[in-house]
Amino acid sequence: MRGWHFLPANRRLGYGDGRLVTVGETLTVDCEPELCRAGLHAGYTILGTLEYAAGPILCEDKLGGVVVRGDDKASATERTVIRMADATAMLHEFACRCAEDALALVESPYPMAVEVVRVKRLWMVGQASDDELAKACATSPGRASVCSFEDARGAAAAAAYWAGSARAAWFASRTAGWFARDAAYAAAYAIHATYWAGAAAQASAGATQARRLAAMARTLEWEVVK
Repeated sequence: MRGWHFLPANRRLGYGDGRLVTVGETLTVDCEPELCRAGLHAGYTILGTLEYAAGPILCEDKLGGVVVRGDDKASATERTVIRMADATAMLHEFACRCAEDALALVESPYPMAVEVVRVKRLWMVGQASDDELAKACATSPGRASVCSFEDARGAAAAAAYWAGSARAAWFASRTAGWFARDAAYAAAYAIHATYWAGAAAQASAGATQARRLAAMARTLEWEVVK
């Protein structure tokens, strides 16, 4: 079966394994695959996989050997990466679009939440510093409202907060792997907050975001099996 997973920036397996993942090479594990516990995993969609992302390196996979299927992902004893791409910039852009969708759902969004997305977009093109992004996120009401399921305004603010992602600025001064990993977190949390803001249309929002992310992924520079 085919599927997707994200790797950290160093392109190595986690959980103490440490093997380098390369396009076209089949990796195997000697265990009984179990969802969320053991085996080499892959999600059925890019959007569904994002919640479990270990970093910004997006891989399309082929699973083999013993395969156990779940509702949104599968675990197997064999996994071959068919193609791979660095999705860091795509994930930051996707997070901003999710936040903009959420903000558009409320009549009077918090000005500070709108400002977070504006500064994040400047930061993405090198026109705002890490400190400026962190300051914008620190003043956003979104973090406090991240669980405001009943409050569309608060949920929209949460989407803006996570799209801006103060942690992105914080980790920028640490390792490239952590910084890039935060791109996946920003995108994942912005998606959730978008759903909350559009509580009455969560299924529709999810389908829209899934199509958007799939379309954006088609524009990536893919490393493919030669």
